[in-house]
Amino acid sequence: MFITIKMWCTVSVFIVAIGLMVTNNSQAEIIEPANYTDCGSVGTFKQLRLTPCPVVPCEIKKGSSLFVEIDFTPKEALDNITTHVTGSIREREIHFRGIKPNACEDIVDSASGLSNCPIQDVTKTYTYKTKLNVKASYPTLDLIVNWKLLDTNNATVVCFNIPGKVVP
Repeated sequence: MFITIKMWCTVSVFIVAIGLMVTNNSQAEIIEPANYTDCGSVGTFKQLRLTPCPVVPCEIKKGSSLFVEIDFTPKEALDNITTHVTGSIREREIHFRGIKPNACEDIVDSASGLSNCPIQDVTKTYTYKTKLNVKASYPTLDLIVNWKLLDTNNATVVCFNIPGKVVP
């Protein structure tokens, strides 16, 4: 079989493109428990992954997105779960806009990948996946991000605090 230079270049570009796609999809950084604070999770908080966040405090560029994945096992069955995200800046708490309030839309059974809300099986691990869009208009600042998943009675299911920076 004869391979031309044009064919070789096409195959090489394809291989590089596939490599870049695999690399971009595997950038989720596992955040070690020492780098965030569990702020009252009632369920079992298994793992936190943030993209991009190679180091803590997470530097989030204006006009970009922070992808959040939380693995957890609830303590009790849950009919509805809501998301509440704030940033603490110099002892002031500011609510982040643009987060889907219905966390059920972003929760899947970790083993099957199937959407699973309401949650009935408290022996399974579930994964919450969403993103926080950081608007270009946000000021450059340091903050503590507080992320909560709440049940129907506003009781905390999963909660974490992590230092972050909004950067240009």
